[in-house]
Amino acid sequence: MAKEILLYSGIYDQTAESFIDKLDAAKEDDIVLRLNTGGGDVQSGFGMIAKFAEHKGNKIIKVDGKANSMGAFFLAYADKVEALDVSQIILHRAAYPSFIEAREDFKDSELFNEVVKINEDLRSGLEAKIDVIEFEKITGATMDSMFSMESRIDISLTPVQAKKIGLVDKVNKLTSKMSAEIKSNTVKIAAEFGIDIKEIKASNDANKDKPNINNNN
Repeated sequence: MAKEILLYSGIYDQTAESFIDKLDAAKEDDIVLRLNTGGGDVQSGFGMIAKFAEHKGNKIIKVDGKANSMGAFFLAYADKVEALDVSQIILHRAAYPSFIEAREDFKDSELFNEVVKINEDLRSGLEAKIDVIEFEKITGATMDSMFSMESRIDISLTPVQAKKIGLVDKVNKLTSKMSAEIKSNTVKIAAEFGIDIKEIKASNDANKDKPNINNNN
């Protein structure tokens, strides 16, 4: 039986450490990654994605809620992806908070070099997974524009659109049973990290940078 791993919170050092420990414990077993995350820290997220990509067992992702920001890139490295019909998927380049990227010395910093390299790797993984022509047709955005370091645009995809471009394999209808299961999983994560359930929701809903949502669909 596949081992289930929950990513139901923001992506930061603590969640990255827990996630990597769980992947190590799974060894080469098949895994099911349940996603409901608004994203988070660039380095933590990329470390988790790299570890996920290296896993030898079969990798299934089930998007239970949000797969946003760094959370969305996990989908490019899974063997199979299922999403609920109410799921939200938002892609954008790996980015630091605006107050960092707005600094005059940012492009001369090591942080800039790191995020450029991370985006090169993420773009390569995404383009290997999806139909790029269909992506650009549906979203009205190009890969060059999405990964440009001169700006940051958010690409919002419905599960059906994500399926059309090959990022999602199957779209499932939300049922009352699934809704109860998602609530139960949220409680589990809150207990694991010793945080209030409201904090998980706030973390997933937070968007420090005002995004340019692309709704040209």
